[in-house]
Amino acid sequence: MNACHLAGVAHRDLKVENILLDSQGNVKIADFGFAGPTMGKDGDGYLKTFCGTELYMAPEIHMKKSYVGTQVDIFATGIILFMMVLANPPFGKAIAKDPYYKCVAKGRADLFWKAHTKNFTNGDTLSPEFKDLVEQMLRLEPEKRLTL
Repeated sequence: MNACHLAGVAHRDLKVENILLDSQGNVKIADFGFAGPTMGKDGDGYLKTFCGTELYMAPEIHMKKSYVGTQVDIFATGIILFMMVLANPPFGKAIAKDPYYKCVAKGRADLFWKAHTKNFTNGDTLSPEFKDLVEQMLRLEPEKRLTL
């Protein structure tokens, strides 16, 4: 993803189905059908097209706001990371009505993690570092999300 961003390309449809492994186990990103320029079509640094897969869309896309392509890619990557570890999506959509995303967006991550780990057995736990990483990637405010 960093190579894409450095080349001036935002993917805008990162999802589990678009992450592939080659024969040596290297990650490959596929399906650039919704890719756009990181500088935006007008050169102002913002993209405006409502696109992607709902589960992976950042809240600013759902709100139909202009957005920074690299920031929405980070958000989608946070969802992919969550799904790789917990084998379930973190929420249905990153909107205010979604109870799980609401916990993340409103600073109640403790409730979010409690709900997602209630069926853990045998002392399974998630590290504080993992939780912090995911929370930082899924922030409501795009300018507060982690960057590459």
